[in-house]
Amino acid sequence: MVAFVVGFGACLLFIFIPETFWDRTPRPKHIIRLVRPRSNSQGSVSVEGVLQTPISPGAESIGASHQKMKHVDAHVAFKIHTPDFDGLSEHSSNPDTYTQFYPTAPPKSFWQSLSIYHGRLSKDNWLEVAIRPFILFTYPAVLWSAMVYALSVGWLIVLSESVAVVYKDKASYNFNSLQTGLVYVSPLVGGILGTVVAGKISDYLVRFMARRNDGVYEPEFRLVMAVPVAIATTIGLMGFGWSAQERDAWIVPTFFFGVISFGCTLGSTTAITFCVDSYRQYAGEALVTLNFSKSKLQMHLASVMP
Repeated sequence: MVAFVVGFGACLLFIFIPETFWDRTPRPKHIIRLVRPRSNSQGSVSVEGVLQTPISPGAESIGASHQKMKHVDAHVAFKIHTPDFDGLSEHSSNPDTYTQFYPTAPPKSFWQSLSIYHGRLSKDNWLEVAIRPFILFTYPAVLWSAMVYALSVGWLIVLSESVAVVYKDKASYNFNSLQTGLVYVSPLVGGILGTVVAGKISDYLVRFMARRNDGVYEPEFRLVMAVPVAIATTIGLMGFGWSAQERDAWIVPTFFFGVISFGCTLGSTTAITFCVDSYRQYAGEALVTLNFSKSKLQMHLASVMP
C-alpha cells in the first residue's frame, strides 16, 4: 500500500508539478530603471541599468543638487540570450547569473516542462559542488538551522516510538492498535496549525520589522520565531513525559503530543526560511546540509532506540 501511494504521488509530481524558480533577488517596489543597450564582440546585447529612487521633496531645500536622486548600484546588468540553457552555463561563475536569466527566459510549454533533461545550468566542478554542503557547516546560520531542523524532526521520531509503549501498556491506558493509531490525530492537527502559524505569523512579523527598519529586510528577523518554538517544544516534551508517568487521563499526553508537533513544525519551518534567506546563492546546497543533518540524527536514533 505504501509503495502504491509513493508511486502514484511520483507520477502526479512528474506530470503536474513543473520546475519552478523562486527569484529571491531583493528589489525596491518603486523604481525608475534607466537602460543603455550595448553590444559586445560576441554579438550578444547587454543592458546595463542604474536604479534611481527619489528622496523626499524637502531635500531640494537643502540646496545640494546631488541629493535630488539617490543612485543605487543594483547590479542589474544582464545578458539577453536565446532560450538555450548552454548560454547560461558560460556565465555561471557569477552567482547572480542564475537569477538574472530566468526572469527574461521565455515560458515553456507543458510538453517542454515534462522533459527530463533541461541542459546544464552550471559548469562548476562536481567535486566542489559535492563538498560545498559540508563546508556550509562552518557558517553559523547554516549550523544553527541544521541543528534546529534535525532536532525538530528527531523529537517527533522519539515521541512516535514511545506512543505504542505508553498507550498499549496494560497498567496505564491499555489501548488496542486502532486506538493507538488514532492518537496520531493530535500531532496531525498540531502540525497543520504549526504550518499556518509559521507561514502567516512569521511573514507578518518580518514585514512589520522591515518597516521599522526603514524598509530593509534582514534574515535575522526570522529568528523571532525561535521564541515560540522553544516555548512550545519545552511545554510539549515536559507535559507528555510527566502526564504519561503520572498516568493521567489519556487526553492529557495526547494533547501535549500535539503541542510537540506544533513546536517542531514551527522549528523546521523557521530553520529552513532563515537558512535560505541568509545565503540565497547557496540555497540548494544549504538544504542538502539540513537534510544531511536530519538523516544522520535519524540513523543515530534508529541505532540506539529499541
